[in-house]
Amino acid sequence: MKKMLSIILTIILVAAFLVVMAVSCSAPSEKAVPAPETCNVPMVTVPGNITFYILFSDTATLSQSCQLADAEVSWPLWRKVYIWATGDTNMDGAIGAGETAKNYTFGHPGQNGDGDTLETEAPVTRVSWRDAIVWCNALTEYYNLINGTTLDCVYYTDAAYTQPLRVSTASTTVTWEEGVGPNDGTQDDPYIKTTALGFRLPTNTEWVLAFRFIEDEDNSNDILDAGEYYPNDAVSGSDVPWNDNDMLPIGITFGKYMTDLYAVYGKYWAPGSGWADTDVEEPASIRSKAPNALGIYDMSGNVSEYVFEWYADNPGVKRMARGGGWTSQMDGLIVSTMVIPDPYAITASRGLRVARNAQ
Repeated sequence: MKKMLSIILTIILVAAFLVVMAVSCSAPSEKAVPAPETCNVPMVTVPGNITFYILFSDTATLSQSCQLADAEVSWPLWRKVYIWATGDTNMDGAIGAGETAKNYTFGHPGQNGDGDTLETEAPVTRVSWRDAIVWCNALTEYYNLINGTTLDCVYYTDAAYTQPLRVSTASTTVTWEEGVGPNDGTQDDPYIKTTALGFRLPTNTEWVLAFRFIEDEDNSNDILDAGEYYPNDAVSGSDVPWNDNDMLPIGITFGKYMTDLYAVYGKYWAPGSGWADTDVEEPASIRSKAPNALGIYDMSGNVSEYVFEWYADNPGVKRMARGGGWTSQMDGLIVSTMVIPDPYAITASRGLRVARNAQ
C-alpha cells in the first residue's frame, strides 16, 4: 500500500512539474517583450562668437553656437524614421499592398552605404538635398513622439509655420527665386523657422567651423593663430598636410599616415607614381575613424555631407556638399573643396549630418 501511495505521489509531482514547465515555456516572459523604441542623436556643441578662416585667408564669424551631430546619419536611423514617416515598410519608394501611407513622401528611399555593404552602421546614401531637409522634419516629429519633447520643425510650406514640409520629389524642375516669390514654401525654397529647435541641415559656416576648430587658446573669440585650427590642406583632425611626402619607416608618407587616421577615402598620392587606390570599396560604419578636436567623426571622407545654402556662384541651380567621400582623392577631403549637386541628384558617396540650434 505504501509503495502504491509513493508511486501515485511521484506521478502527481511529475505531472505538476510538467504542467509548470509547459506554462513557463508557452507564456511570454519579460525578456520576450520588445524593447521600447528609442531615438538618440548624439550632438556636439560648435562654439559661437568665433571668427575663423572659412576659405584660405577669407574670414567668417559664427555668431551663435549650434549643435552638430557627432556622426553622419546612419542607415538604421534613416530607415527607422523613413518607415515611420511614410509607411513604406519595404522601402521601395511606393506604398503597395499591405502598406498604409503616412504623412511623408520622399523622392528617394535611400540605401545602406553603397547598396552592397555589410556594414551595420554605414551612412545612408542616395538621398537628395530635398530628401535631407524633409527627413530632418520627419526626424524632429519622430524624436518628439519617442522622447516626449515638443521641438518645432524647421522647414515649412507656409509663412505662419503651421505646415511642416513633408514632401520631396525627384523632379528635375527647380522651384526657387531670389527673395519673395511664388515658389516660397516649396521643397527648393522652404520657409525657415529660425527659432525652431528641431533638426536641420547645418549652414556652410557652421559646418566649416566644426571642421576647422581645434581651440581658442588665447580666449580671443577667434581661431586665427596657428595651432588653433586645422590647416587648409589637411583633413579634419590632422595638422599634417595630405601631401606631406616625407616617407615613414612603415613605407607610407606622413600625409597618408595622418589622413588614414581620420578619413575613409578612395585614392592616395604615391610620390613618383601618382594617384593610387586605397583598399576602400564602400563606406565604413560611422565613427570608424578618430574624431576631430570637437569630438566629431568623419568630417573628412566616408560620405560628403549636405549644407543648407545654394552654391554662391550658381544659386537656384546647385547646392553644396562638403567633406569628400569614400571615393574621393586625398585632395578632395580638405576644407577648400566641395561638390555642387543639383537639389534632386543622388549618389552612393553622399549623405547628411544633422544640426540643431543650441538650446
